[in-house]
Amino acid sequence: MQTSNGLVSMSPMKDVTNSQLQATEISTEVTKQQPRAPLTLDKLPTEIQRNIYINLLKTDCVRQPPDEYLVRSYCFHTAILSVSKRIHEIASSILYQENCFVVISCNWEAIFETMTNHEVAIVCAERNLVARFKRHSMRLHVTFAWAYKGDHGNKAKSGVLKTFIIVHNDLQSFVRLLHILGLSNGGSMPAYKLALRVEKSTAPSPGLPFQKKLLEPFRQLKSLGESVKIFGFVDADYARSLQDDMMFPIRWTRAVAWQLYSLMVSIARAAEEARHLGNTDIAYAKYDDCGKVWEIACGHNPRFNSLEDRGFHRSCAMLTNVCHINIMLMALQNPAYQVAEGLQEIIKQTGAVDDMDGPIVTPLGTSKMYHYRGIAMAALGRDDKALLDFRKAIRLDAQNQILRRHLAIIKKRIGATSPADKLAAGNISVEGLQFMEIPDPIYAPSEYIAGERYLLRKFNYPGDMLPQITESKPTDIAEWEKTFKSLEAQKSSHPAGKPWAVWIGANDKEAQSFRRVGIDFGRVHAQNPNIPDCTPS
Repeated sequence: MQTSNGLVSMSPMKDVTNSQLQATEISTEVTKQQPRAPLTLDKLPTEIQRNIYINLLKTDCVRQPPDEYLVRSYCFHTAILSVSKRIHEIASSILYQENCFVVISCNWEAIFETMTNHEVAIVCAERNLVARFKRHSMRLHVTFAWAYKGDHGNKAKSGVLKTFIIVHNDLQSFVRLLHILGLSNGGSMPAYKLALRVEKSTAPSPGLPFQKKLLEPFRQLKSLGESVKIFGFVDADYARSLQDDMMFPIRWTRAVAWQLYSLMVSIARAAEEARHLGNTDIAYAKYDDCGKVWEIACGHNPRFNSLEDRGFHRSCAMLTNVCHINIMLMALQNPAYQVAEGLQEIIKQTGAVDDMDGPIVTPLGTSKMYHYRGIAMAALGRDDKALLDFRKAIRLDAQNQILRRHLAIIKKRIGATSPADKLAAGNISVEGLQFMEIPDPIYAPSEYIAGERYLLRKFNYPGDMLPQITESKPTDIAEWEKTFKSLEAQKSSHPAGKPWAVWIGANDKEAQSFRRVGIDFGRVHAQNPNIPDCTPS
């Protein structure tokens, strides 16, 4: 408001008493001192709690990155179950309903080491804990035929030596391991017996779809004719169908052989993964295992060697060759091998490289083996032998610039007249050398494929007919019809109580002996006590 002297007067402030100021200060202090109620885990909304427990207890969330053995293990945070009864109630329902556990027992001491070597994760292997574990969906017992009593015993142990828990997500990997063991250790006899018990499941829908989820991985073992028992809470018709399929008496040598090749490829791919992760020791071991599986399988089952399938034999030879080449290059790149013993081992990896069959091993593969052996020879000071290997290699791979450079260096070193000239020629390094990729399979025509398919259809064989393999010439079906009738007669006269099994496509000494019981076509092998060297399964 303006006064007569031109000044502006302000409205007077209201008076604030001392008592009001003191009351305000006291109120502020009380507010600061009063603590908030703590927000504990069990006070959170149930949905948020569930999300937390899922991240702590569900397999998809607790799976770890690959370790040095390429095993992806699980880190279940089960300590959360001990916090309180309410938390235990909610968290345990997630642990047992969101996951599917399988309890496995067997009679083989070395199963844990073998599982680690084949990337199968074990959740728990403490026997007391496994024995108390009641919330599994399936129990599996495996009796391995080669688990002997003592060093010189001849009877397989039937008791339980190892027991452990895996999650269902890894059951496919465990069955793959069983498949490898069966192919590499089984001849006429099954390599193991399986007993599968499906438990009363805690899953939301423990019906037939869930039972199939549990049991279907085992169907791939059907070609091995293993002894199988399926019981428990399982649909009777489905269990009977799966059991009959797995124990089907017709075993096709060609199909089993190609399954072996697929398993070899999976081992080689695991070696590649280890190599990319920088774990050369594991990569070396797995590349070596790939070739050993082939050797062991042929040793236990001569039908693979005698199988008339050029594509299969060439595919296996090429794959094994690639594994040996990659082993050599890894060794050359490893400083630990740059000593005489290591270099000699590299040279040893070439095997009888000079005797290799060109059509079986690719020219590029043979060239690399000569090249890498030459590098090892040069490192050992054997320049003359290195020169021979480099020349052999360049004949097969003339456009390889690294090989040309190495050849030029070794020529200069041989032609040097003084140590200084030899030093000036340069060193041969492994820089720029490339690992070989896993080759694609080769499917060659066969003159027997049509006849084998004819027999398989007559016996209602349920497996793959290998459509990628073609026939090389017309087949005389009349001969195969005779074979079928002879097999039918032999099956009907087979002793009761003893399983009858036939290998289609086998051409070995056992198959030849089959001619003595009236089968004209010597490409079928049957397990029969009247035939030498054959034992009923």
